Amino acid sequence: MFGLVDKKGNEQYSEITGFKKFVLDVAKKQINEHTDVSFDYELFKRGRSFTHIQIYVSMAKDKPKQLEINYNPLMSKKTFVQLWLMGLVKNTLN
Repeated sequence: MFGLVDKKGNEQYSEITGFKKFVLDVAKKQINEHTDVSFDYELFKRGRSFTHIQIYVSMAKDKPKQLEINYNPLMSKKTFVQLWLMGLVKNTLN
């Protein structure tokens, strides 16, 4: 299942609570905090079993697209310039 392995080494989660807690909620938190994308999901049941996951993805309007990465001597100028050309960093190269 998507190549996911739980903490015990199993390739499937036996209960939805583990999948939700360790995969969906972690992904949602990381995507929403670190990208300009907004991510949410909804679980659907049929009877007592969950049967579907609907995923909602949209562009977050209030999040900046640029990362706060300043040039430092350990980063090569070429790497910094490549990030700048892609619009991922502000031009703070001195």
